[in-house]
Amino acid sequence: DEAASLYRAARLRALLGDDPGAIEALRAALTRLAPTASDTRAAWLTELARLYDATGRPEDARAASRAARAARSEARAAAAARITDHP
Repeated sequence: DEAASLYRAARLRALLGDDPGAIEALRAALTRLAPTASDTRAAWLTELARLYDATGRPEDARAASRAARAARSEARAAAAARITDHP
């Protein structure tokens, strides 16, 4: 899928030391991620926060961290709903 391919490109760019390129690819991956993929969104946003921090963008890092926390909360709520729906 396109989101996963872009995520892999972001990881490769980060490994090669191209943090700005990794940020660009990761942001593109996030826009193509399924709305229901909250766990994945949280993980990718956490990685984006780390990249922002590494490139001296603390405000963007904080915003990405807040978004990651929100995605984690959404993932937990969805998991709880699945458990409640299937006793």
